[in-house]
Amino acid sequence: MDRAMRILEKAMEYLVASIMFFLVTIVFIQVLLRYVLQTSLPWTEEMARYLFVWLVFIATSVCHRGSLFTQGPATSLYPFTGALTDLQYRRRLQGI
Repeated sequence: MDRAMRILEKAMEYLVASIMFFLVTIVFIQVLLRYVLQTSLPWTEEMARYLFVWLVFIATSVCHRGSLFTQGPATSLYPFTGALTDLQYRRRLQGI
């Protein structure tokens, strides 16, 4: 199970990187066409918007899985975690 989760996490990281690459490429092509060649492609703006939305959703999942949200000053705002890291919180729940 742990190996499957690591494979899934790696796949999601690669997916985030590829979406980011396509997003930057599409926006660059649009800017190049619009300002240099004085023409544009009709689908690039909408495609960039959809890619950005998916990038936010998937990248948020990747960041949360890597416990980036459970460390730092924001954790003291939550009464159930205090200043505990994600691993410490899980151990306390399991009674280890």
